Amino acid sequence: MKIKIKILSNIILVLALISPIGVSALDDSNTVTLGGEPFGIKMLSEGVMVVDTDENINTQLRVKDIILEADGETVDSSEELLDIVSTSQGGALELTVRRNEEQISLTVYPTTDSEGIFRLGVWVKDSAAGLGTVTFYDNEGLTFCGLGHGICESDTGELIPLSEGSAQKAAVTSVTKNSKGGIGCLNGYFLGEELGDVFLNSEEGIYGTLSFPTDKKEKFAVADITEIEPGEAYIYTTIDGTEPQKFKAEITDIKEHDKIRNLVITITDEKLLGQTCGIVQGMSGSPIIQNGKLIGAVTHVTVDDPKTGFGIFAKTMLENTKEFSDLSKKVA
Repeated sequence: MKIKIKILSNIILVLALISPIGVSALDDSNTVTLGGEPFGIKMLSEGVMVVDTDENINTQLRVKDIILEADGETVDSSEELLDIVSTSQGGALELTVRRNEEQISLTVYPTTDSEGIFRLGVWVKDSAAGLGTVTFYDNEGLTFCGLGHGICESDTGELIPLSEGSAQKAAVTSVTKNSKGGIGCLNGYFLGEELGDVFLNSEEGIYGTLSFPTDKKEKFAVADITEIEPGEAYIYTTIDGTEPQKFKAEITDIKEHDKIRNLVITITDEKLLGQTCGIVQGMSGSPIIQNGKLIGAVTHVTVDDPKTGFGIFAKTMLENTKEFSDLSKKVA
């Protein structure tokens, strides 16, 4: 069954799109299997995140708080929290909350709204879904990564704390072009074929383990930062169906000291510009190739000039893959 989905975005002073990590380390050759195809992401958060508060209700909770427990019960969804609040009938509720990386305890008292329903006076969010692009698979075909940036809550801009997540194969059906009215997007649907489990939602991307080894064969060495230079490059991205295409681009600047916006990239391919008018939502994670090596992944688009955007170093994503792969082995 085709499931229509909405593309996730992440806007800073630029506008981003959505990435994974795995359990198997790459070999010393730093060679990976190229991605470029779309994938669908479904995430459940750890606890529920407060995204807004009701100014008419006095509450100790703040925007960006993550409610982990209520009256000793683990909270995994907004529905569970609503049930606990309703059952309280206005009595004191003991909450365990993560605030600014610190875990604290709060005592709150639900109040009734105009319909007589008990409320905490906050709006919360517990899950996310969307479409992004795979950057690469490890050379054993057991892990993947994509997006090049994290999946954030749209109202707060905060990373969604991952409880569990899954990735599916996806297809692009159409493109909404960039315009003066806003940034465009890739439109698509989940194919219903499992890709794997999402292991990590981080500032540098989405990382996951594959359910089955990838059968893709195109391999590239990951470039060292010192090998990257201003000039001609290519991106691999999918604007129709499931197969990525190669499009011309240019690296105009390199920012070694920025955490994720390392490469300034301009789309120069007339075919891609004709179909998208630049970088659109859903392209996040699209591999960037220069001089026969993987140098990065597209992450953001500049709002006032959508032909131009940013990319993260592929080396950063590769190092993260190795680091969290080793960590997952120790935990196992």
